Amino acid sequence: MFSRAPNFTISGKFQSVGRDLNYISFTEKERGLQTLLQYTSTSATYNAEARFPPPLCHPGTREAILCDLEGWAVSNAPDVHAIQWLYGPAGAGKSAIAQTFAEACAKKGNLAGSFFFWRSDSSRDNPQRLFTTLAFQMALAIPGLRPIINAAVINNSLVPTSFIENQFDTLILQPMLKTQLHHCELESHPMHRKDQGTPQAHLSSIQIPQTSTPSLKRPHTPPGSDPLAIFPRKRQKTSKNGGFDPTSLLSGDRPWILIIDGLDECSDNGNHERILSTLANAIQKYNLPLRILVASRPEQHIKESFHSTKFENICHWMPLDTYKASLEIRKYLQDHFREILKRHSALLEHVPRPWPPSHQIEHLVGKASGHFIYPSTVLKYIDNDGAVPADRLDIVLGLSTEDYGHDSPFAELDALYCQILSSARNRTRLNQILGAIIAFRERPPSWSYHTVELMDLLQTNMSLAEIRATCSGLHSIFQGPSPMESDLRFCHASLTDFLLDRRRSLHFYVEKSSGHDYLAQCCFKIISGNSSLCNVPHELRYWTYHCVNASGSDKLLSEIDLDVYSFITHCVGHGGTPRWYEIPCKLATPLLEVVHIWRRFQVRRTCSFPEQPNHQGLTGISLAP
Repeated sequence: MFSRAPNFTISGKFQSVGRDLNYISFTEKERGLQTLLQYTSTSATYNAEARFPPPLCHPGTREAILCDLEGWAVSNAPDVHAIQWLYGPAGAGKSAIAQTFAEACAKKGNLAGSFFFWRSDSSRDNPQRLFTTLAFQMALAIPGLRPIINAAVINNSLVPTSFIENQFDTLILQPMLKTQLHHCELESHPMHRKDQGTPQAHLSSIQIPQTSTPSLKRPHTPPGSDPLAIFPRKRQKTSKNGGFDPTSLLSGDRPWILIIDGLDECSDNGNHERILSTLANAIQKYNLPLRILVASRPEQHIKESFHSTKFENICHWMPLDTYKASLEIRKYLQDHFREILKRHSALLEHVPRPWPPSHQIEHLVGKASGHFIYPSTVLKYIDNDGAVPADRLDIVLGLSTEDYGHDSPFAELDALYCQILSSARNRTRLNQILGAIIAFRERPPSWSYHTVELMDLLQTNMSLAEIRATCSGLHSIFQGPSPMESDLRFCHASLTDFLLDRRRSLHFYVEKSSGHDYLAQCCFKIISGNSSLCNVPHELRYWTYHCVNASGSDKLLSEIDLDVYSFITHCVGHGGTPRWYEIPCKLATPLLEVVHIWRRFQVRRTCSFPEQPNHQGLTGISLAP
């Protein structure tokens, strides 16, 4: 990672910042860097031991998106975007892509720094150590910045604990601008030979007007009145071929790369906006030799930040769903199953070849829904030294009824789903919505439907605002760009399996019959409010389907305890009084539906009304004269 950093003598405290580093050492005068190291997250870098083994793209996969990123990192096009937002749902493989890209940049020598957020690590679940960690890495990776960052901390030892906007300004922005100004001075004095070098003290003493406001906002100053006016963003220096010339700011033949992964893992939504605003304001104003990759889930507040004018013309969106991953997931599965077969050959001698058969691999590809977390979780479970791989695959495929107890094949995936669903504040409402979605989409494929009907049903018992609020933190489990805009479609096919399995989902368990029960209540509520049933197509066509598959709650049974005469009047008489010979045809379907419902709840309702033999509701239709 720090391939450009020179060797230094050992002095004072040393601490590992990555797996490829044996020690970090400082000179006697580098008290500032020693102090800064104490306020970094040594587990957040791409090569940190705490992250070993890190997620990586399987060879031969994700080639298209990695090619795009690598091209962006070295592009000299004058209109290239300085920031890339890589986004996708949970488990889509964002961290693996960011990790693989970071390693590629490190090998090429243009990785300035990386930070991988993680909500389970207190040193990298908040923004307080983000810019201190990046600044420390930049001091080691870019020799010209080292003395300036060191001096910045010596001059103000409270910088590492100041608000993050001030950290970025003092530790990253100002040092880069000072280095840029130094190069501008060299270019304006041709008699000064660049190979003579410049004392480090001179670099650290260059004075740059401060941008000390929390948001780094300050009005543009006229050219000539600000020593930095020679390199504002709008007056980029270009190379001979018209492209961006990074030497106008720092020595080097290409821009430096910063990688921030898992922004959504950072605590507090307000911090996300602060981080993004800080970056955007600096990039908009100054022609910094930086390319910044930000990877996250498409949470609504993050999406709104990237939608703001601050990111206009400087940010490119990279939705993962535009990169079709099914072929790559199939290759990923085939390669790993081949390795498992070779490694556990003695345990698989009795298994017919080929193993697994193609239809089983296709089943796993379908369950993955284009996201690598499902196959990676399954393969870890199958490739266990203490079990027969073929038996474990049967458990995954549901071919075995063996109780896996605490050794779940989907442990990591389940933990991810639980973490996402935990963000919902109203779990009762969430359970109703998820159950309704599952029940609504369970209908036979031959039945056409529109999601607008689902929304109409849900809004009989909750407002649209309540639906939006309940789903606001769940963008990761719905198809993009948001739950409402995705027509409430789950992003992962495996999510339904998770929700319907009590052993896996625990307190997030959804009983499908309860979803039907809830939709049946919604149907009756709309029917009872309409004088003409022709205005409620779903309720006419499917209300019995939901009733027959419902759990039969007391609330639902009270709803279906209707007057048969009134019900038939609605069914036969809507749209005008029918001719006598039309009545049998109009009665056939509704009466058959009534019988289905009566049979579904006959036993329960008989017990509920022991003293009402002549009851004329739907449950007593068999007793009607």
